[in-house]
This record gives sequence, structure tokens and C-alpha cells, in this order.
Amino acid sequence: LSICRRKHALQDVRKAITDFKALPEAHRAMLPNFYAQQTTVMKCIDVNYMFILHMLHDVADMFLPPELEEEAGEDDAACKTEQCDITEKKGSGSTTTSDKVNESDCENTDDKNTREKCKNLSISSDQDHHSHKSPNRKFTNGPTDTGEGLTMGDMDRVYTTLRQYVRDWAAEGAGEREKCYRPIIDAVTSRYPDGKLVEILVPGAGLGRLAFDFASLGYNSEGNEFSMYMLIGANYILNKMTGPGMVHLYPWATTSTNNLKHMDRIARVNVPDVDTTKIPQGTRFGMSAGDFLEVYGKQKNRFDVVASSFFLDTAHNIVEYLQTIYQILKPGGRLISLGPLLFHYAGMSDQISIEIPWEDVEEIMEKIGFVMEENKDISDVPYIQNTKSMLRVFYDCKFFVAQKPAL
Repeated sequence: LSICRRKHALQDVRKAITDFKALPEAHRAMLPNFYAQQTTVMKCIDVNYMFILHMLHDVADMFLPPELEEEAGEDDAACKTEQCDITEKKGSGSTTTSDKVNESDCENTDDKNTREKCKNLSISSDQDHHSHKSPNRKFTNGPTDTGEGLTMGDMDRVYTTLRQYVRDWAAEGAGEREKCYRPIIDAVTSRYPDGKLVEILVPGAGLGRLAFDFASLGYNSEGNEFSMYMLIGANYILNKMTGPGMVHLYPWATTSTNNLKHMDRIARVNVPDVDTTKIPQGTRFGMSAGDFLEVYGKQKNRFDVVASSFFLDTAHNIVEYLQTIYQILKPGGRLISLGPLLFHYAGMSDQISIEIPWEDVEEIMEKIGFVMEENKDISDVPYIQNTKSMLRVFYDCKFFVAQKPAL
């Protein structure tokens, strides 16, 4: 997928050059920097390509195979800060160092064995998911097969993942995190000032920043994510980085519209903006892979807090989400949520989608048993925004705290 993504992005640049060549010479003369600018964009795309390859480098070892689950449980005792690298253990199907290929080998090759190894660089379909197995590891049991055939949707997910790094792990995303995550964090810290015995679940964790922020404050934190694209990106930032600003990327290089300046398109972003190895001793922090309902549908009374940002409207059936959250909360536990009601499956003829207004969501929560503690509007909330773009979208979100009554 990384190779296809690069080729797709470069095709757009080459089309722009072809279109430019078709202009009258007098018009081309008015844009003397056009060719140089497109060359710079192509260089940025190549940097992003290498970034993706680095993300995919150890993806075969991201999840533990089932036969190692028991051994993983024994190792957990030594992982007091949950910084254990999942790649320390390899299953029979894992790629060893001698089996790996260089990214340059994958671009053009006639060798059958090399082509087979290059397939390991692909990302599996966003629809692949597996159940949660071991909550005490960074990443738990997940997909092992890779998808065949790529769509524009696949490309869009790659672009979204790159831009999600800005939102979650770059200094440029601090303002967005302040809007999306800070109200949730403040609601938790004000109600649970001592985090040592508090268990927090962050569903729809994306690249893991909110879950990490809770862990860095000393709360036992578990993120859950369905998208393989996000899981691979989170694995890279949480398990492979050893300090801030280790890598850089150009998240807006493929955006040719709504730019005030050429430099805005090729703006460089350094990630991460914090040291992801800094977790307080004794704090449990991990990520589970899989559909929220499949992973947690049979669990009960496990978490003190379910902290969700832009998550509830990802449901096919929001009633089922709310019932499951109520079920996994301990008595006295709280759902703390911020987000709109975009409803991700709306308009998809082949998908079930229950779309209801906020007043109905409130009524459903009351019927389930939640008691509303706090309920307010937060306006002008961005989501994966390029702050220098001429086109930006903002949401008027609902923020609320709802408690499951204590026994």
C-alpha cells in the first residue's frame, strides 16, 4: 500500500505538470516557479513514503500470535510501566532480520521471493478486526492477513492517518487537542485526583494520544481502536519512538487546493511532540485491537471511566454502544464524552445506521440508567485541521458526563 500511495500521489503531481504544459506560453511565463514547486512537492511525498515504510517495518510483529498469549502473561509482571516492545517475541510466522527487504527492492523487482516479502509491507483492510486478548500489552491479538486490491478509500485512510499525526502527536495540533481532549481530561482529573487505582478506557483511540495522556498522568489507561491504519500508526509512535521530534513528515503535501502560500502545502511537522516512553512507574497502559462491541460486549463492571472523543457517532446503533458502555462501567463509573452526531454510516445503503438527534440520545441514556452530571455545548471544535488552509470545518459538539449509579 505504501508504494501504491506514493505512486498515486506522484500521479497527481505529474497531472498538474501536464496540465501546466498545456497552458499558453504567456500564461506559463506568469508562473515561473511552478516547476520548482512541483519538484519540492514530489520530494515531500517521497519523505512521507519513507515515513510509511518505517511504520510498516515491524508490522508483522505488532500483534502476538495466539500461541504466545500464555507466555505474554508471564512477561507482563516485568512490564511495570507497559513499555515492553511487542517485537521482543516472535511467532513461527514472524519475519526475522534476514528475511526483511529494503524498501527500494519493492519498487521494481522481477524476483518472486522479493515480491512475496514486499507483500508484508501492505496494510490489511480497515474491515479486518480481531477480539481483544491480553489487556496488559501494548497491542493485543489482531489481523494477520493482508488485503488484495486497493481503492480510493484505502488511499484516503492513509492520508487521514498521516494527518492524524498532526492532531495527536505534533505541536501544531496542540490547539485542536485543547478543544477535543482537554475538557475530557479536566473532567477526569477533577473527579479522580488520584489516578493510581482508576481504570480508564478510551474507545476510538485513533493514534493513542488521549489514552497516552491519561497514562502519563498516572491513570491506568487502555485505548481501543478498530482501524488497522490507526493501529499501525499508534504502534509506531508508542513503541518505536524513544524521544520527541524523532521523525518528520509533510501531511499536506498532497493537498493542492485552498492554499494561501506554497509553503503552507509543504509545511514540515515533527513528531512526536512528547517523549512517549515517559509513563509513571506502575501505570498500566495498552491498546486493544478490534470492534468495540466485539471486544467489550461480554465484559462487566471493569472501568471507572469511559472517555470518548468523537466516538459515539461511529456506531451503527448508538443504543448498543451506550448499553455496552453502561455495562462495562463499574458502579459509580462515568461516561465522559465530547463529539458531534455525524453518524459515520449515514447514507451508506449497504450499512445499518441509526441516526437520531441529541434529545433522543439523552432520553436513551436515562432509560439505560445513566444520571447526567454535566451537559454543555462546546463550539468551533476542529477535527484534523490544517490551520493555514482556506477551507476548515468546525463542529458544535456536545460535552457531557453521565454516571452509572453506585450500588
